[in-house]
Amino acid sequence: DYAREALFLPLGMKDSYFIVPEDKYEQVIERSEHSLGHPYINSSDCMQNMHAQNGLKTTVTDLCRFSDMVLSNGELDGKIILSPASIREMSENHNFDLPSAWDSWSLGWNLRGKKKDDAGVLRSSISLEHGGWAGSKMLCDPAYGLSAAIFSGEWDTPTISGLNNIINVLYSSLI
Repeated sequence: DYAREALFLPLGMKDSYFIVPEDKYEQVIERSEHSLGHPYINSSDCMQNMHAQNGLKTTVTDLCRFSDMVLSNGELDGKIILSPASIREMSENHNFDLPSAWDSWSLGWNLRGKKKDDAGVLRSSISLEHGGWAGSKMLCDPAYGLSAAIFSGEWDTPTISGLNNIINVLYSSLI
C-alpha cells in the first residue's frame, strides 16, 4: 500500500505489483520448461509471493518511469517523488571500504564504480544496474541519460549474456 501511494501512483506506474491481481495473470511472461524457476515462476503462488526473489512484478514501461525519475534527481512530470538527498543516498557507493571486486554497491543497485563491470556492459562508472531472478535487467545511467529495462521469458546462460549484449547495443548506438 505504501509503495503504491508513495511511488507507483505518483510515477504513473500502473502495472507494478508485489501481489499480482488475478485479472493480470495473463499479462505475465510465462517461462518455458528449461527456464530457471519453471514451473514455480508461472504459478499463482509466485504471483502472490512478496519475497525478495519474487519482489516487484512490473512492466518495462513502469521500470523506465522509475529510472527516469532517478535520472531527474527524484522528480518526474513536475512531481517530486523522492528528495535529491534520497536519490544521492540510493546512488552512492555504500561499500567503499571493501577491497574486493564487489566493492561498489549502492542501495539495491549494482553501481559500476571503479570495478570492472561484472556483466561486461559498456556502462559508465556512475551507472546503476539491477538484474532480476526471473529474467529481467534494469539500467539507469546518468552519464548518458539512459534508462533501459529488458524482460526475458528465458533465463539460462545464453540469455543472460544476451541481455547484456542488448544493453551494449544500446550503448554503442549512443557513442
